[in-house]
Amino acid sequence: MSSWQSAYQSINELDAYKDNALGLFALALKFGLEDLPSVAADCVTDGSDDKKLDIVYLNQEEKYAVIAQCYFSS
Repeated sequence: MSSWQSAYQSINELDAYKDNALGLFALALKFGLEDLPSVAADCVTDGSDDKKLDIVYLNQEEKYAVIAQCYFSS
């Protein structure tokens, strides 16, 4: 198993985000985010009327946005 998979599976706080968990993990790795539950509360848009956008993360200080559609298949 690769090191990122081991790291991903060791973070239990992501379990609640199901299909979006891997997207949140990638977002945290790329941008050095630490408090994933707080980040998820602000950026996870998954729901019945989400228009196929699962994560919308805006960083106004550094002026970038991340828009993601997440799918995870076992």
